Amino acid sequence: MRSDIAHRRTALVITTAVTLLSISGCGQDGASVGATWQSGVSASPAAGGAKTTAPAGGSKQKISAACPLVDMKTIDSTFNVTDVKAEENKPVKSTGATTYACDFANAGRLFLTVGVSVAPDNGSSAAANVRAALSNRTGEPLNGIGDTAAYDEAGGIGSVAAAKVTGSQMRVLIVHGAPDDKEALIKIAQSVAPKI
Repeated sequence: MRSDIAHRRTALVITTAVTLLSISGCGQDGASVGATWQSGVSASPAAGGAKTTAPAGGSKQKISAACPLVDMKTIDSTFNVTDVKAEENKPVKSTGATTYACDFANAGRLFLTVGVSVAPDNGSSAAANVRAALSNRTGEPLNGIGDTAAYDEAGGIGSVAAAKVTGSQMRVLIVHGAPDDKEALIKIAQSVAPKI
């Protein structure tokens, strides 16, 4: 159920960052921490939030937040919800990656987390990074999302992980939500992956 995600989100974001130790560290700022985004607009913060936009040039742009990578109109139409609020979390830095995460809630209930880990490419494969993001499970392979992608379910959470090398960086996308939203999670990953 969607409400089951709320108490697991923090652990999932931290676990994702920690399990991505196979990609080496990167320092990025967290300029959008605490910024909120409103439903019905494309990557624009609500009044009072930080002014951060999605990378215009796609994957070669610096990533310093996850929320601007997600089109709120896509969230609305994919999950058939309105009045969605998105909030950027504080970046999680670990020995190997900086992970940016954005939580999406409807009527105060968390139903989706989109995260991106960014680190210098150390030669590890995209497939190894996807496995790491899925807690060392291979998952169900998905085509057309990044260099390698997979879907997996564990602990009542559905997850899509995708990885790709961009220039000298390894970027790993992780989308967490309810297992019964599998197709929606895949659609969100497909829409965000070209921007990482």
